[in-house]
Amino acid sequence: MKVFCKTTGTDPMFIGTDGVEEPVRRVGRANIKEQLGIMHRAVREGAQVLVIECMAVDPTLQAVAQHQMLRADVGVITNVRLDHTEEMGGTLEEICDSLSSMIPRGGTLFTADETFYPQLSRNAEKVNCRTFLARPTGQEPDFDFPENLALALAVCRHLGVEEKTALEGMLHYQRDPYA
Repeated sequence: MKVFCKTTGTDPMFIGTDGVEEPVRRVGRANIKEQLGIMHRAVREGAQVLVIECMAVDPTLQAVAQHQMLRADVGVITNVRLDHTEEMGGTLEEICDSLSSMIPRGGTLFTADETFYPQLSRNAEKVNCRTFLARPTGQEPDFDFPENLALALAVCRHLGVEEKTALEGMLHYQRDPYA
């Protein structure tokens, strides 16, 4: 599959369908409108798959980004944690509901968050979205975050990517230099 993605991390990067990384050039602060340019570039490169982070922290903007711009059919919520509390809420339950704004209607949601899986599932059910909980089996190769590896493998399986192929690619990732 021809994949185009945008990573965030310390230095946001595009990874084109040719596998070459390029820094994201921004004028001003990060903005969800950036997603439109990313989508256009992915189309120009003939991408079959776009991997991209929602970017928005405000629940209203999360919903706009997902339901009016990206319209992803596969969503991934790695975990629910205290982050951006001013915009998303002061409790983990509120943050879970905020993150749920990006659940794809009629799509599929993957998460590695066992604690909030029931709440995410209830929220997904409201928009006719299937949910899957990915958990490490203990058989995975040594990796920084086994939950993220299990999650990525679950998404790959869903997309028809063989586990061996997925693992080969994942084991060559480059850590964020400031992590």
